[in-house]
Amino acid sequence: MRGDIFLFHWNDDEARAYAHPLQAAGWKVVWEAADGGRGAALVAAKPPDLVVIYLSRLPSHSREVARTLREQKATKHIPVVFVDGDAEAIAKVRAVAPDAAFITNDQLVSYAEKFTHKKTT
Repeated sequence: MRGDIFLFHWNDDEARAYAHPLQAAGWKVVWEAADGGRGAALVAAKPPDLVVIYLSRLPSHSREVARTLREQKATKHIPVVFVDGDAEAIAKVRAVAPDAAFITNDQLVSYAEKFTHKKTT
């Protein structure tokens, strides 16, 4: 297993589809599609290697998740990558998560490789 990814996207069917290539590449992926606060609490309880947040739906929700993750002591150090989104959404997110990365969906699997580590079971 490569590691753990927590994925936020505001449509469950699409989140499942977005998780599939990561899972196929060996990642354990958990996602939240309905409640950003619940997702942030799950991230804090079991910090993943990487948080993936899609901006393609409800970018204001995604921005608030980023704000929450960056304000909490337990989650402020976790790498966050934003996927897709238009220029306006990206600019607004940069204001609350200036350390985050911004990529396209096509780049996600290769980008996640930066956070790969071998876990033993």
